[in-house]
Amino acid sequence: MNPEWKKRNDFIRDHMGDKPVTDVKGIGVSYKDKLAEKGFHKAYQLYVNYLLMEEDCESFKDWLKRDIGLNINHAETCSNHVKEVFKIPPERKGRTLAAENLKNKCMKMKNDLQAKVEAIRKNNEEITQELTDMAEKLEAFQI
Repeated sequence: MNPEWKKRNDFIRDHMGDKPVTDVKGIGVSYKDKLAEKGFHKAYQLYVNYLLMEEDCESFKDWLKRDIGLNINHAETCSNHVKEVFKIPPERKGRTLAAENLKNKCMKMKNDLQAKVEAIRKNNEEITQELTDMAEKLEAFQI
């Protein structure tokens, strides 16, 4: 059997559990180290990141290239593998409640973080405006 197919089949057959990132096609030892620097040690962490990107392969692939440093071919291979492995066949949809709950929890966290970032941005804009107003008043007072 082709080693790549064996790697894929082993990955699919066994529960993801604590599998290392090197069990994902396209991730070798050098990329494992780069992922570890970013806090990604396990295969499921890549999957969660894929979910946070709303299962968008292009975004996931771009992230792998830009933030992790994978070359185009390895990013494509990894992205396709994650997408393929986690594609849910219709007959198993009912058995994936835990995965769906995880996805929903991740999406809620993402939305909450985006809302917090927006609130901080708005607050910063208000503070900047207040400082500008105060500086103008101070300038007018000194004339």
